Amino acid sequence: MKRIIKRDTKPFFAISFIFLVFLFINYAYNYTTLKNSISRYEQGVFDRVKLKIDDWNKANFIDVNKMVKLIEEENLQDHKSLQELMYKLQKNSNFPYLILGLKSGEFFISDKEFVTPHNYTPVKRDWFNDALNAGGTIVTRPYFSMRLGLRSVSICSPIRIFGDVGVFCGGQPFKFISNYFNEYKSLYDKDLFLIDSQGEILGKTTKSESINLNDPNYIKFPVLGTKWFIVFERNDEIYTSSLSEFFMMNLIFYGFFVFIYFFTNLFWLKEHQKSDQLIGKQNEFIKDALVNKNSSVLVSCDESFNITSKELESFYDIFNGSNLKENILNSKYILDEEKQRFFSTHEQYKNLTINGKTYLVTTTDANDDISFLFQDISYEEVKKEYDGTLDRVLLFIHKNIDDDSQCIDKLAAISGYSKFHFQRMFKNYTGQTLANYLRQARLNKAKFLLSFTNETISNIAYNSGFSHIESFSRAFNKEFELSPSAFRDKSKKEIIKDELYYEEIFMDELNLTITFSQNNAKFLEGDRYFLIEYSNLIYGAKTNSNPDITIRKLKFVKVDFIRTGLNLELILNKIYTVFYDYEAYKHEIPIAFYTKNEFDKINFIYINIA
Repeated sequence: MKRIIKRDTKPFFAISFIFLVFLFINYAYNYTTLKNSISRYEQGVFDRVKLKIDDWNKANFIDVNKMVKLIEEENLQDHKSLQELMYKLQKNSNFPYLILGLKSGEFFISDKEFVTPHNYTPVKRDWFNDALNAGGTIVTRPYFSMRLGLRSVSICSPIRIFGDVGVFCGGQPFKFISNYFNEYKSLYDKDLFLIDSQGEILGKTTKSESINLNDPNYIKFPVLGTKWFIVFERNDEIYTSSLSEFFMMNLIFYGFFVFIYFFTNLFWLKEHQKSDQLIGKQNEFIKDALVNKNSSVLVSCDESFNITSKELESFYDIFNGSNLKENILNSKYILDEEKQRFFSTHEQYKNLTINGKTYLVTTTDANDDISFLFQDISYEEVKKEYDGTLDRVLLFIHKNIDDDSQCIDKLAAISGYSKFHFQRMFKNYTGQTLANYLRQARLNKAKFLLSFTNETISNIAYNSGFSHIESFSRAFNKEFELSPSAFRDKSKKEIIKDELYYEEIFMDELNLTITFSQNNAKFLEGDRYFLIEYSNLIYGAKTNSNPDITIRKLKFVKVDFIRTGLNLELILNKIYTVFYDYEAYKHEIPIAFYTKNEFDKINFIYINIA
């Protein structure tokens, strides 16, 4: 039984505070991470568009500079040869047309079919003057292209030819630039613009004909080597929809955990308020589960060993005074070395010899109270021919099989040996490790209850010494290759139709000395009895002093084994099916044993009935 103590409150509130802080930090971190991820995605789109325009612009600059160098280095004799060269260059470039103007007023174009308007002079054009003034390659301000009939821009660079200074340009319409923007509609469904320094729109992904650069929803980036800007409309819908969705999902997620956390701790607080009652129930549990199973005495003290409650008014002389420690130290029934050893160690399980009888003392600390359970584990002194230590341990195990706290520490203390030595002795005596033996004994009891009761599987697991039904189911399935429910269904179908030959009798009290070993049975003196406990056989002999087991005066069914004509297992199954009442026996297995005749054959089987 779990013990709840008041000292647990401070760690509880500290853990509660840490848990709530963790929830807040985790939510803030996830929110920030999502927001940054959306921002990085948006910035990635911006960078891709800007890089595309920068690359396009850089490539055009390089192409124009190459063509200028080629024209300047070419040995051109007249205007016709220049016209032919420009025509060839245009065919091998990305420009729809090439133009060249000289300070002398002469104007050349790559398109042979184009007729230059009368009185057209390049020296009056912005593209011409801007390039000469810049002294290098530039992107011109937008202008209306007579050749294309469209608003266009040109990449222009100064040139020297025919002993004159001029400007060479590659023209591009806005429509060509806009094609780059259309590629990004699938990635970014908001507005994208390419504008010049005067605010004229050169390219766009929207039908909108104007843009307000003062609007905080727009952000602009300069284009390398130009007076252009790429303008993006921020996609607030991505933020609002995604972050709102994230907020709602996290609100539900964290709300669920806060709900569980709140009600779990509400339950804990209620349990904490009932700590005194639970401690009382714990003591009752100890009395019911241990005191009634073995000759035992329970006494409770405060931290100074002042006795606060006791099961018996007298227990040798150690209950005579009000202080347990003083009583033990002054007891005439306990040797001095036993007294000193008892209080010098802080082990939970200790042996104490009182008036020649050995007691296992289990110490339980509950709040400010200390409980001492004295369990008589002394064994019949008549057995001098063999060591009865392991029989004493096995008897304790079987009497307390539903106690899930049985462990190597407690059982080694009963034996009086070290844990290491006890484990070796136990395996040598039983052929099994302690863990396997305990598991097998508990599973055998569970097997019996599944076969002959309708009790729930969870209660059967608990009454067989398993704390958790999951561990019980795994162990049962591994041992019998059937789940508990499947085993129960199978056993219910096995009906024994043969008739029992029996009579109901009353037996006087029967005192037995016992052993679990067939080899040790030869040392037993007196009438022989063979006790049946689940799948175990215990050898017993009638005794008049210091019995290991006392069978009270009860009503028994006496079955004639020979007349019934079935094997022992079938007879027992038939007896349990007919006579066993789960509620009447209070979760215990009825006492069953058989006797043998002079030919060493079973003659009668006895089982007590409620």
